[in-house]
Order: sequence, then structure tokens, then C-alpha cells
Amino acid sequence: MQHLSHGSRRHILISENFRGCQDQVRFFALHRIKPHAPPLVRAPVNSFEF
Repeated sequence: MQHLSHGSRRHILISENFRGCQDQVRFFALHRIKPHAPPLVRAPVNSFEF
């Protein structure tokens, strides 16, 4: 069994916290995007109506 130094254990904890934070950000980002919403349709710039 290997013993981890204090710095290595701290690095592992920071990595796990960072991974958890990334998961939360990804979760909220995916839920804010509404895939069923229609894309914005813009008229071409050079089309004029008189």
C-alpha cells in the first residue's frame, strides 16, 4: 500500500472538486439551452421591401 504525501492528497482533493464543479457547469449549461426552440430567422441585409 502506498502512502501519499500531504501535497499529493491535496492535489487529488482539488482535482475532484474541480471535476465536480465542471459537472455542475455542464449540467446547468445543457439545461439552459433549449434545443426545441426555433433558430432566429433574419432577413438578408440586401433585401428591401417598398
